[in-house]
Amino acid sequence: MNKIKHFSQVNDFTKEDFDEVFRRAKIFDVKGKDFTHVAPGKVLGLGFFQESTRTASGLQSAIIRLGGGWNGIPSPAGSYVNIGEESMDDTLNSLSDSADILGIRHKNFDLATYSKKATVPLINGMCGGDEHSAGALGMAYTIAKKMGKMDNLKVGMYGMVKSSRPSKAITRLLAKYGATFYVDPVIPEFNTPDYIKKEAEASGAKFITAPVKDFIGEVDYFSVIEGLPQAGEDPKHLEAYNKDFQIMGKKDFALLGKQSSFSYGMPGAMTDGRMIVNMTEADADSRCITHAMLKDWTAVMMALITYLLDIKVK
Repeated sequence: MNKIKHFSQVNDFTKEDFDEVFRRAKIFDVKGKDFTHVAPGKVLGLGFFQESTRTASGLQSAIIRLGGGWNGIPSPAGSYVNIGEESMDDTLNSLSDSADILGIRHKNFDLATYSKKATVPLINGMCGGDEHSAGALGMAYTIAKKMGKMDNLKVGMYGMVKSSRPSKAITRLLAKYGATFYVDPVIPEFNTPDYIKKEAEASGAKFITAPVKDFIGEVDYFSVIEGLPQAGEDPKHLEAYNKDFQIMGKKDFALLGKQSSFSYGMPGAMTDGRMIVNMTEADADSRCITHAMLKDWTAVMMALITYLLDIKVK
């Protein structure tokens, strides 16, 4: 019997694993083609104990387009976990009894530890404090699709990396391809955590902390990070962050290279009510790949699901 594969964290996968998922995603990334013969009868169980728009719907769409279906808990409302009557382990064990694969979202559950006793493959749909592993996978696919490469990218980040699970996950993923990261965290307290830097540097990545104006014209891909922090951040840090954060718009994006691309985090609101970018101006720029990422998302999740289930895709 084959060992169960999981995507509970980015480091579950090697570079070769990611290459295979991206190969599959290219096959599924064909509008209007029927793939319902690929995984008929397969069931995706959702255990989403935090709100989700894009991740949950993308996973649901992926399994349906593969010919399967889904069940489970697509939102926290009414779940036994959220009212304190059942543990996460017990709930996931029960979902596993009626599903072939699980997609999980929870603010602090350690999915990597649970994976050691899981009976079906697991997908991290933003679980725990460190990662949105599935989100990073989708981001990386669209970045590579737009740029025509994955290796040795220059990646710019503006915002609270420390409190962004997608940003921490994409850092770990692109580090495996030798990326150089240029980071403006607005205030030092929101810079990339040292333990993630050390992990990434061990994979060949490099880090440069600098004001965004000093690197925006040099990067291949630029990310404006979502402005809503994880629970527990120091209110004084948030106040300082909001004071110094500059909303990105047309004048800023004009500084990007003609062949570069950029995206902005969603949801795009900040704690002071502002939005991280002028979305009208951002969306009007042909280099903005935020919505391209969302459109590609289902194909990437189809690729991930089939890979974890050991379904051959040629």
